[in-house]
Amino acid sequence: MVDWVSLAIPFAYLGLLIGSMATFSHLYRTRKASRAASLAPWFGPHTTRNIYLSLLHLDQQKVPDSVLKAALLRRAVEDIHRIVEIRNAKAALQSLLQRGSVGDDLWQRFQRAEKEIEAELRDVVQEVRLILSLPVCSVFFFFFSRLTRRPLPGQRLLARLGPEHLPERLRSRPEPASQAARRRTPGPDRHREGLVGEEARQHPCRLYEGAR
Repeated sequence: MVDWVSLAIPFAYLGLLIGSMATFSHLYRTRKASRAASLAPWFGPHTTRNIYLSLLHLDQQKVPDSVLKAALLRRAVEDIHRIVEIRNAKAALQSLLQRGSVGDDLWQRFQRAEKEIEAELRDVVQEVRLILSLPVCSVFFFFFSRLTRRPLPGQRLLARLGPEHLPERLRSRPEPASQAARRRTPGPDRHREGLVGEEARQHPCRLYEGAR
């Protein structure tokens, strides 16, 4: 005769063990998520992003495109500053974490900030492509030129963006005499510059590879 009591005891123990592990896992994940949500953000409030979104969704009156472009540019420059700060701090923070000098809370804050800035950068690139109708590499040329205050490489690309995107000191800077003489003198270098400009118009990404 089968002893059902003897068979039920192991199954009851197994069910109790599985239930306890599931409960512990659920409580651990919930506590970990709430703890991560309560951590202070790595960066402060993104004021330039909030200003751009406020202007973009303003329904009472239409915001001029120049104002939207300026607000988006300030937002992009702030994002690039944050990306540079994240990249510079990552190696040092990993070294301190391996030594045990910092806790896991700081590393979780850093990882969350890294994911947020990546999502923010993708959003900004999409916004710029919609507003300026530029390829991705030209978008990064545009951001880099505003961040470092240097002109974009390629006269065709500059003509497409327009001179209003350049700083005033670059617009008013006189052309060097050597460059003016070179411009007047035809030659293989001048022909190569024309090819580079044409290539920049058709394939802006190749211009970055050649300049690098």
